[in-house]
Amino acid sequence: MRKNERKKVKAFYNPPHLLVKQAVTIMLYAWITCWKRSAFLRWAVQLQNLLHAGAGAHQICCFGVNPHVVWEMTGRCNLKCIHCHAFGGEASSDDELSTEEGKALIDHIVPLDIRTFVFTGGEPLLREDLFELIAYAKSRGFTVFVATNGTLITKEVAKLLRKYNVGVVIGLDGMDPEVHDSIRGVEGAYDAVTEGIENCIAEKLYLHLNIIASTRNFDEIERIIDYGDKISVYSYFIYNFVPFG
Repeated sequence: MRKNERKKVKAFYNPPHLLVKQAVTIMLYAWITCWKRSAFLRWAVQLQNLLHAGAGAHQICCFGVNPHVVWEMTGRCNLKCIHCHAFGGEASSDDELSTEEGKALIDHIVPLDIRTFVFTGGEPLLREDLFELIAYAKSRGFTVFVATNGTLITKEVAKLLRKYNVGVVIGLDGMDPEVHDSIRGVEGAYDAVTEGIENCIAEKLYLHLNIIASTRNFDEIERIIDYGDKISVYSYFIYNFVPFG
């Protein structure tokens, strides 16, 4: 039996004062960032979103004070993004944790008062055991997100993400296919990611978009946000470009 096997992470309302503290943080964040009223209300009226974010158990905790864990579970990827440190390619690596080692990692995080667990890579959907590990993290009480390039989210994958109530973080760097593909390093990446986004929307998944801002796509950022608002994306982050890929 694993150490801490019977333990789970704290519920989102424990301790109660954290809920109040982070609810105030959410409102301050919305005011500072000029969050569009319609988009904010669409997000806030979902009671689960509001309560879990207030306790650091949703929205990847970026609205509040609690930390979150991001596991880069693979360096494999089907894209070649110019800003990414992952080595790419689809061959497995000896550096990857096994399924059992991954479960042991999740066990290790349980006592640390962290409520959100993010699976990323590389491209996490290249791991055949991803959903087994998601199910395990959910069984331990974590709110789970998958940070992905979105190109592998078929209708079937989206249904699995819905089954496990997983939030999805997808990178979209332009509404012009040539711009997005030039940043992601593979022709056709734009068509694949927008299909993945549409599959997430069809399953009513919590969807967040990441945008890497650079001179290549600066004029695209407003178009991306307009697109996201149109299809009911919940939130966005804009990151500075770091030439790592």
